Amino acid sequence: MKGDKLLVDRLVREKVIASTDAASLHSRFRADPFQAVCYLAFITPAKTDLIGRAWADHIGVAYANPIKTLVDATLAQKLSKDFLRQNSVLPLMKMPNDDVVTVVMAHPEDVMLISHIESVLQMNVSPVFAFPSLIMDQIDATFNMQDSFRRISMLEQEKYVAESHLKMLSELKEMIDFVREIILLAVHDRASDIHIEPSEDKVRIRLRIDGEMQERFRLDKNILPPLSNRIKLMAGCDISEVRKPQDGRVSIEVDGRAVDLRFSSIPTIHGEKIVLRILGQSAFKEIPELEEIGLSWHTYSIIKKIINSPNGVFFVTGPTGSGKTTTLYTALKRINHDNINIVTIEDPIEFRLEGVNQVQVNIPTGVTFASALRAFLRQDPDVMLIGEIRDMETATIASQAALTGHLVLTTMHTNNALQAVGRLIQIGVEPFLVAPSIVGVMGQRLVRRLCPHCRERYLLTELQVQRLFECEPGTEVYLYRPVGCDYCNGIGYYGRIAIHEVFMFDEDVRAMIAENRSLLEIQKAVEARGFRDMRYDGYKKALRGLTTTDEVDSVITEE
Repeated sequence: MKGDKLLVDRLVREKVIASTDAASLHSRFRADPFQAVCYLAFITPAKTDLIGRAWADHIGVAYANPIKTLVDATLAQKLSKDFLRQNSVLPLMKMPNDDVVTVVMAHPEDVMLISHIESVLQMNVSPVFAFPSLIMDQIDATFNMQDSFRRISMLEQEKYVAESHLKMLSELKEMIDFVREIILLAVHDRASDIHIEPSEDKVRIRLRIDGEMQERFRLDKNILPPLSNRIKLMAGCDISEVRKPQDGRVSIEVDGRAVDLRFSSIPTIHGEKIVLRILGQSAFKEIPELEEIGLSWHTYSIIKKIINSPNGVFFVTGPTGSGKTTTLYTALKRINHDNINIVTIEDPIEFRLEGVNQVQVNIPTGVTFASALRAFLRQDPDVMLIGEIRDMETATIASQAALTGHLVLTTMHTNNALQAVGRLIQIGVEPFLVAPSIVGVMGQRLVRRLCPHCRERYLLTELQVQRLFECEPGTEVYLYRPVGCDYCNGIGYYGRIAIHEVFMFDEDVRAMIAENRSLLEIQKAVEARGFRDMRYDGYKKALRGLTTTDEVDSVITEE
């Protein structure tokens, strides 16, 4: 069939399958197209969404990953768990005051099934496609979460929280399942942190998704002691201590993979506030290609030159959680070949990359950034990645390594790219050592990406154009704004994208650094050489409909 051939061509174009496999897959599609795409999604889980969208387009419907979308548990219960599993369907969260509900279906072309769902729910159904395995996983997660809430509520009503019973309650299966399902929800929603926050009479559970805090539950205050104790037991902390901060680590298996979490608690006036930072998310993601991380052509061309340099230090700067490590690993992936030796020292190791020798910082055993770097230099490296430059010793060794023929990739916490130079000098590295060792610097921030399914294009007023852009009076400028739909859970944003500024040093700028000239003088010199700041890059991405100018302004300090 012609349609099957077009689908195979799309999968080749989006690098789901190799072009050499296209013919055999095309024959398999003719035999059973649906089973073929399900098999592809199973063997390439990192590309499930790409395959799902391709199949959905092929059959003429939209695609939604139920694991990444909120489910309406009330509507799910109306249909019953058995019905949902037998038919591979699940209702997603509907918009308020809307009589249309989006339902993910393995077979959205089944008109009879849609009609039955509409009669049970008494509302119109908008069918979208999802793979049966994902629907089954989310059905189980939805009903398990509801069962846990119900059992925990019964325990709360019995006031079964006496001090002598706290440890017992924290070890009950209901509480174990409840904590596990909170973590499962956070992982499925792409959260970076779980916040458990007590108030006078409630406990609020919020997730940080795409950099923004989103409330998920409000529970009775009675649940806090057993919930806190359960997480403390998992983290190896003291359940009897509630008056001082505690830290620990939790490891849990989710969807057949180990996810690591960093535990932190602090005493507040209403009880212990707990934060779980999810560390294991990135380790199971496919490292993107350099072309896939949203670099402008100008930035992309400079970074290619930098990472192909035989030696020098390349800094990526920005606050915690700004995507620095992801950027560095895309660079490592580009230069990772059998003919070079790459070693890394990180805390923690966020990605796994085959062919790269990765070392975890371990303070109790004496493995620090500085000690690992000294050892690396005896391991005949070509490229070294340092998780972060924190002190003079590490900075000095990195600079010396760059001067002796090694390419060093690292990060630093500064407000912009050029401040990395000043920070090195501030922590004690001599300017004459900094100047020849740095090959380039890049600053970056993460901003929320506009949902591609519901963003709205609009024309700026003349006043807005004058405030945001330098252009001729009367120029028409269009931007995009968030709206909200089922795909993005009504938020208007889905995921994040980085904005960058980058500069590759030349001999004149190196001479200014060696002479310990001011940062202002250096900045004027690099601007004269074509340097563009992050706001410029962010506004260009806003013009392309990737984000908004408000998002850009929210992450960049006004100079």
